[in-house]
Amino acid sequence: MLINLGCSYEKLQYGINSKIYWNTEKEPHCMVSGVTGGGKTVLSQIIVNSILKNLKKSCGYSIEDICICDYKAGGDWDNIVPNYAEYTACDELLNEFYESFVEAIRQRQRKEKYLIFDEFSSYALSKDTKGFKDLMAKISHLAYMSRSFGYHLLFISQQFSSKVIDTAIRDQFAVKIYMGSTSFLTSFPVMR
Repeated sequence: MLINLGCSYEKLQYGINSKIYWNTEKEPHCMVSGVTGGGKTVLSQIIVNSILKNLKKSCGYSIEDICICDYKAGGDWDNIVPNYAEYTACDELLNEFYESFVEAIRQRQRKEKYLIFDEFSSYALSKDTKGFKDLMAKISHLAYMSRSFGYHLLFISQQFSSKVIDTAIRDQFAVKIYMGSTSFLTSFPVMR
């Protein structure tokens, strides 16, 4: 499935509309990160809207094929899809998505399913040692094997350090988008 991510800025300067796509067949997973207020959630909502439009056009797929976990529970994702969870309820929805994936493997059945997880890093860091290991086992399994079965991950967070998600797992997210800008402090010589 081709998901519209927007347009190339360079092309827009010259009046040429050159769209940028996320091809979920080739790059099954996407990460959106960046500074607070940098537009992560807005971009992710645009991506979800594109997914919904594509699912509507595809036979056999429906709005139930999208699961949204909103760990920050800020109201940004309310009433978009029925498979929605906030804060601690994210555990249950993540487990349902994962069990659906395991069942797809058992049945050798390809589906087109998406897990959108807003503030994944905060969620992961909220886990105790055992809970974190269990979470990483599921995410690793999904990241490495889910493309063959049509399962896709869209994770949103301010940052995805190795404390949050192992580098090998993070490398399975072929599409990485950084929103916003950072300021760098410059050291100036001390005036005497």
